[in-house]
Amino acid sequence: MFDDVQEGFIKGPAFTIVYTMFGLPLSYLADHYTRRWVLIFGLLFWSGTTACLALVHEYYQLAILRLLLGIGEAACNPVAFSIIADIFAKSRRATALSVYHTGVYVGGGLGYVVLPPSFVSAAPASLFHTRAARVSGLHDCATHAL
Repeated sequence: MFDDVQEGFIKGPAFTIVYTMFGLPLSYLADHYTRRWVLIFGLLFWSGTTACLALVHEYYQLAILRLLLGIGEAACNPVAFSIIADIFAKSRRATALSVYHTGVYVGGGLGYVVLPPSFVSAAPASLFHTRAARVSGLHDCATHAL
């Protein structure tokens, strides 16, 4: 189990600092190299990190994975913005970006409502694993799935 300060670190700085630090270099890669490969790398890294959450037994492992999760997730927005800019005309771009960003809030809400009951009913997981997954990667996957 972990306390409120530890949970706050995992939900806040552990993710946002790494996400912000890697956002600029990954944006550069998305602009200067094949966007498809940047997105594939980001999604594989993000998915792999999320899958590793099943192996977490200690707080420090969760903290490290949460830091790594920020790297994979940071690749998605620059590529998505670039693709949306290519696909939609300037007059429709704001609407397209609004729909894209709506997924964060709708998915985030669904992640908190749907994940805990399904996680508890799927297997007799420990409270630590349930809370760790909810705080970390699975919630983020639900957030961006929309």
